[in-house]
Amino acid sequence: MVLAQMVVDAVELEGRSLREVAAFFGVSKSWVHKMVQRHRSGGPEAFVARSRAPRRNPNQMSMKIEDRVVRIRKELVDLGADAGAQTISVHLASRYGSTPSVSAIYRALKRFLAKRPCESLEELQRVLDEVVGYYNEQRPHRSRNHMTPAAAWAGRSRAEPFTLINEPHRRIRRDVVDNWGKVSLRYLGEMRHLNVGYMHRGERVRLYIVDDEVRIVTEDGELIREATLDATKGYQPTRKPPKT
Repeated sequence: MVLAQMVVDAVELEGRSLREVAAFFGVSKSWVHKMVQRHRSGGPEAFVARSRAPRRNPNQMSMKIEDRVVRIRKELVDLGADAGAQTISVHLASRYGSTPSVSAIYRALKRFLAKRPCESLEELQRVLDEVVGYYNEQRPHRSRNHMTPAAAWAGRSRAEPFTLINEPHRRIRRDVVDNWGKVSLRYLGEMRHLNVGYMHRGERVRLYIVDDEVRIVTEDGELIREATLDATKGYQPTRKPPKT
């Protein structure tokens, strides 16, 4: 998460206050504080998205019930009757007095079909079409108020044009100032060269880029140059940061 790393570097590396960083990036002070604490406890890996799913599922269907599901499905198919999850649920309830959720039954059917051998590509395609068609257009989902995925998709609002274009583009680039006192970055498909100064030759720096605004910071956290990228120029002028 580039924004999280930017705000953490601004606080931890540059020594800027939480309030200043929050105002600069347009986020809340509490969020900045949360990102800093997360980084202190877990390092850069703390920003990697983690699954919240439990390692073990206590509601996992037992093999005994799964066997019943598969057996009833085979009976219904042999009879030429509907063999969907809803129908199997009714038969399970009438025979055994209890039944797992329709979603659990459907997952069991998917596992069964995954093991179903096909002798040709045509047969495999037919099985896939049946499964996908049933899942998208017939099977109601409890998480969607018993709507099918196709109906839920049709009812969703669509993104407006330029929605993503209006979002700031953020990135962090690490570089070494070359022998001419410059660093380079790609902007709008072309390489741009920014003057940092001869006194910084060979120094490792970080470039914090938000759209066309660039801040060049040393590994010690000193802000040494700022720039506003000009799409018409290959060599970009820079400016010294204001004295505080």
